[in-house]
Amino acid sequence: MPETGKKELFSAGITYMTNGEYAFAYFCFTQIGKANLAVFYNKALCCYHLSFFEECRSLLLEAERLLPPSVNQNYFQNNLPANILQWEYENSPTSCPMPLESPANIATIQLLRLKAEISAKLLIYNEVQAIHARLDNKYQHIEELIKTQKHEIQ
Repeated sequence: MPETGKKELFSAGITYMTNGEYAFAYFCFTQIGKANLAVFYNKALCCYHLSFFEECRSLLLEAERLLPPSVNQNYFQNNLPANILQWEYENSPTSCPMPLESPANIATIQLLRLKAEISAKLLIYNEVQAIHARLDNKYQHIEELIKTQKHEIQ
């Protein structure tokens, strides 16, 4: 398939996702052929919303293999005002589609946040805690997942 066709399918998939039509979005992403990081992530996000949690985790693991070996997440943190970072840590949504050309540091954060959510759903709590630590224990929603897990164990 020509690159223009792949970009059109990707764009259609994002449009379907933002309107809650996850089955159509998944279909578009599947038709692209060889997947890249954004395609794997967005397919995983579709599966998450469709409650196909095992498939979601499998796709996230594939996407994670495509991340650069060392990504400086602090670059993101060091280049935003404190009040915007606070909003990011406390209020930002965890289920935002990933753009095709997302910066590696942002893609890493996005992927890890969704992976924390899916790991909690699959009761893989050690993974949730490892992700929380990797993100410097800053994301409120991951902190809530850990609190919920501790409450369920007791």
